[in-house]
Amino acid sequence: MCEDKVKGVIPEDVCARLISQYEAERREQSEQAKYLNEQIESSQMEEDNALEWADIIRQYRDIETVSRDILAKLINKIEVGERKIIDGQKQREIRIHYKFVGYIG
Repeated sequence: MCEDKVKGVIPEDVCARLISQYEAERREQSEQAKYLNEQIESSQMEEDNALEWADIIRQYRDIETVSRDILAKLINKIEVGERKIIDGQKQREIRIHYKFVGYIG
């Protein structure tokens, strides 16, 4: 039996049920805290990446010629779509995926 010092004795089944509920709530709160901490960490990484990208962009904002080194610092990949003819003109979709921030479109 569980003892309650204020009112006396708590029946065993009530005590077991309360402990079980407490443990379930504790596990749920622990999982929620873990999830929230992961979200905070992910947000912090995104913020850090954006700040680093902004610093790199500032370094190259006045460039007139793009070199291979600059491209390597700024761009993760470039996707070139199929050539299409629209209204008699040749067109392609080009998607540039920047480092740290991804595709901006």
